[in-house]
Amino acid sequence: MKSKLVALLSVAVLVSILLSACGTPAPPAATTSPEPEVTTPPQATAPPEPEATPPPTSEIKRGGTLKIGYELDWDSLDPSQYLAWATTAAYDLVYEGLTTWDLETLEPQPLLAKSWAISDDGLTYTFHLQEGVKWHNGDDFTAEDVKYSIERIQDPETGSIQSTQLAVIESVEVVDDLTVVLHLSAPYSPLLALLPYSPYIVNKDFIESEGGFTPRTMMGTGPFMLEEWVPDTVTRFVRNPNYWRKDEDGQPLPYLDAIEFYPLVDETARVSDLLSGVVDFIVRVPEKDLDRLEATEDIVLSAPWSTTYSYLWFDPYKPPFDDVRVREAVAWAIDRDQLVQGALYGRAFPLYGAAIPSWHWAFNDLRAYDHRDVDKARQLLADAGYPDGFETTLVTTSDYGIGVAMAEMVVPMLEEVGIKAELELYDAATFFENMGGGKNVCQYQFMLCGETPSGDPDDTYYIMHHSTGDWNYCGYANPEIDRLLEEGRTVSEPAQRKEAYRQLEEILLEELPLTYLASHHMYEAGWDYVQGYTHMGNNRYKALAYTWLDK
Repeated sequence: MKSKLVALLSVAVLVSILLSACGTPAPPAATTSPEPEVTTPPQATAPPEPEATPPPTSEIKRGGTLKIGYELDWDSLDPSQYLAWATTAAYDLVYEGLTTWDLETLEPQPLLAKSWAISDDGLTYTFHLQEGVKWHNGDDFTAEDVKYSIERIQDPETGSIQSTQLAVIESVEVVDDLTVVLHLSAPYSPLLALLPYSPYIVNKDFIESEGGFTPRTMMGTGPFMLEEWVPDTVTRFVRNPNYWRKDEDGQPLPYLDAIEFYPLVDETARVSDLLSGVVDFIVRVPEKDLDRLEATEDIVLSAPWSTTYSYLWFDPYKPPFDDVRVREAVAWAIDRDQLVQGALYGRAFPLYGAAIPSWHWAFNDLRAYDHRDVDKARQLLADAGYPDGFETTLVTTSDYGIGVAMAEMVVPMLEEVGIKAELELYDAATFFENMGGGKNVCQYQFMLCGETPSGDPDDTYYIMHHSTGDWNYCGYANPEIDRLLEEGRTVSEPAQRKEAYRQLEEILLEELPLTYLASHHMYEAGWDYVQGYTHMGNNRYKALAYTWLDK
């Protein structure tokens, strides 16, 4: 049979994704914003028509090992220490949060917390925890573990990049073994949408027995347990035989006996290993290979919707990028439509203004750079004192082919306006290390990056642009930006939040600490005997608990 393109999110579901996950459940008095119009930027290439998740082709079969060709190896198995987003796939198998996301809508759902109540003022969240949940070593999961997990992330000695997200939690009160109360310093609309991973709940006794950090060991409550990690070779996770969750028919999860991740940084090798049967499934399918895989019999592609976006970042406090006219010149030098069609094979939306894509409820149509203007870029450089241009270095990581392809197109665009940028590539580990782990000590002045936020605009903007943000690479600070970010967190009405982010985006377009490039489509691909998998719009892999092999 001809290959099947399984796009797992319907248009209606897409709107629901962003109203639910990004609007985030709020205090009871909150109202609902009108349904947003779904728009597509002119000249943007839309993804394939979404379809509903297909039913299984046969009854669920238990057992077997799913082999996955993955994009990177893990940087740390400690969920408080990761830098590369890709590492969260390991955490999603082993650890759990108080909440989780609905696989298709991304709406927050109960997980380790079976229910919760929010005070009328939005300052107190009372969570009632699941009974009978065991850690992988057989210990009981309790409210003390929740308290410890939150306070561990908040502790400056931990050095976690998630600390900003939890700063609003003023204190954690353990009422009894199965009840925990979070006291907030201000209302925090995104909280329930962040709790699936910020924080992952860890076992207090286990972490302390390991000396406070677990870079090579894992022990959670999740559906899989770490059996072996051979860096740069393979990681094997085995089924948790005592996992507490059931499927909708009351049958134990997960279905698979094991999952093996093979780090295949080379994109060509990743696709070749899938086609040759070395692996069953791959993530982050290269855009250049999508047509080929779509035409391959019995290969299934997942839906493309994604929160991932790319951008060019500047250090606005060091020359030449300390002059906003230079940053504007770079923004005008980039042809975003050409970039999408060339480097990304049309599998993305150009971002003409801000990071929020056009299908998002918080999208503001700020079309600041919806075309290229070489003459304006040259004039801006001349006005800034660089009539003959200047030389610089553009940095990105060699471990993401998408980024390299985009950077290779950006370089000649810049050269045409007089900016001679030498492309400098680092492996992901070195790249993130030199960025300073998001602690305002970035060693670069000009880089091409990408981010994959959870779906809420707070997760998109706060960590990057608040003066205390953990991914505020160079210490960019603007009191009005800080105020608007706080407003976006504390108001619950989606329309009010959208307006706060519109004002924020307008300031970012004036000051340009970065300029956005594209909102990406992201795909997984596998043989059609891989059943039950659902693509998530925030590119997480929690659906592996429901995945099984029809062979």
